[in-house]
Amino acid sequence: MSNEMVARLKTLMLHGMASSWPELVAQAHAMKMEVVPWTSDKPEDWQKLVDAKVAGVVGHLNSGMSIPASTVYNGAGIPMISGSATNPKLTEQGFKTQFRLVGRDDQQGAVAADYIVKSMKGKKVAVVGYGSQGHAHVLNMRESGVKDVVVALRAGSPSAKKAEGEGLKVMEVADAAKWADVVMMLTPDELQADIYRESLAPNMKKGAALLFAHGLNVHFNLIEPRKDLDVLMV
Repeated sequence: MSNEMVARLKTLMLHGMASSWPELVAQAHAMKMEVVPWTSDKPEDWQKLVDAKVAGVVGHLNSGMSIPASTVYNGAGIPMISGSATNPKLTEQGFKTQFRLVGRDDQQGAVAADYIVKSMKGKKVAVVGYGSQGHAHVLNMRESGVKDVVVALRAGSPSAKKAEGEGLKVMEVADAAKWADVVMMLTPDELQADIYRESLAPNMKKGAALLFAHGLNVHFNLIEPRKDLDVLMV
């Protein structure tokens, strides 16, 4: 992801936080609490929050940050609430201090599979990404009877062997976009805009469907889907 896109993503996320900030601060003050914005997601800064003896943490950006950060906070007895991390591992660690406000990847995968089986019967499906989200979605679809489903990955991706080991067909993203009737974008948010611009927009079939599990990129116009595409969020 380009430095320009990273900067834009951070700016938009701060804007989103700012829009609800006055209400949040007012509610906190009513409970005699202080709320402080924290814009760093660097591992070395998590300990700073512990040292500051914060009462709790709402964050982090994604599962990749939230899971290791939760270990730091749990060790200090600090509760952490995540509104973005969907990886099941987050709450499978057994920490009594860890909570989530969004569904797990395996739950989302089951919902997506059910929708595709019922509403897009016979369609060819490409799942972009094979992390915790992509893995859960594609296996749920296969088990639900979706016959034509492939995993779309960049050339040389280390996830290819893992997917092939599950008996799944792997294609490069651009080739999968040309082949599929339905494309599910299940990579980290910060990668999605580049993937769409470089591999999906030029290659997806006219009238194909583009599905997301998180709407950040579309909501903030980092991705502006082609007008002929059906855009859905699971």
